[in-house]
Amino acid sequence: MSTLIIIDMQPEFGASQNPIVLRNVYREIRAAKKRNAGILVVEFVGVGKTDKRIMDKLHGYGRWRTIRKRNCDGSDEILRALWRFRFNKESLRITGVNTDQCVAQTVNSLSDILQDSDIALVVDACNLERHLCSRNCTGLYAITRKQNVRIIYKPRGSRTYCKFGVRNK
Repeated sequence: MSTLIIIDMQPEFGASQNPIVLRNVYREIRAAKKRNAGILVVEFVGVGKTDKRIMDKLHGYGRWRTIRKRNCDGSDEILRALWRFRFNKESLRITGVNTDQCVAQTVNSLSDILQDSDIALVVDACNLERHLCSRNCTGLYAITRKQNVRIIYKPRGSRTYCKFGVRNK
């Protein structure tokens, strides 16, 4: 039962308003709720609240919390919340924006600290500001490749594959 972490899906970040990314974040929320998993909504201080449509999807569900961070790397705040709310630390699913900045820094730090945990970055539920990237990229270049980090792609259909071609459940 993975804890779902939704990073910086605040309207002030243009990348958070991509309809495909929003739809895929909703999918992850539905799956987490179905598993009765914890959900952490991470907000960057000073950039407003998380998109109302996301918050509406959490309405009535008792296992979610909003946490706030002051830096790109939200790992310290996430770790405190995982302990405080007794959410699963051994398996994390990461979504949000911007993939090459806050998401990457948070994933990289979490993978260093939680070395025995499985950290899955759900690519189709992440995004970045395209104007910040000089080429057509996903921002994945900023994720440090470690044993405990899986890059999950969700192509059309029901099958899920990680970057290395290993089939995941």
